[in-house]
Amino acid sequence: MHRAFAVVPFLLAFSAPGHAQAPTNDLRAAFESLAAAPDADEWGRFVTDDAVIVHADGEVHTKRREMDEIRKSSGGPVRKAKGEEVHVYGTTAIRRFEPPTGGVESQVWLQQDGKWRMALSQHTPAKK
Repeated sequence: MHRAFAVVPFLLAFSAPGHAQAPTNDLRAAFESLAAAPDADEWGRFVTDDAVIVHADGEVHTKRREMDEIRKSSGGPVRKAKGEEVHVYGTTAIRRFEPPTGGVESQVWLQQDGKWRMALSQHTPAKK
């Protein structure tokens, strides 16, 4: 089992209002850097090595596979977050937003070696 999947139920159990901290500037900078990454290698700097990326169609990618997909496309994954919510629990953060493609994206971020990196991303089609 991937570490990120084990973290989510634990965090959800302790996500009552008042327990989360405000996102720090370095966490916000990591969000922006990941979204604006011009290529796969830059994108990979902001993702854990064992990251799991689940696309809206249910396709599950590893970091390597996602980087290969980015290399095949015309540039990096540029995304403008809408309706963003961020909850920080020490060295772990949960981010939820609406990507321009629709639906809802949820991400789990971990602080490793003093840097924020995405460990899990799940894009879910959502009914309006």
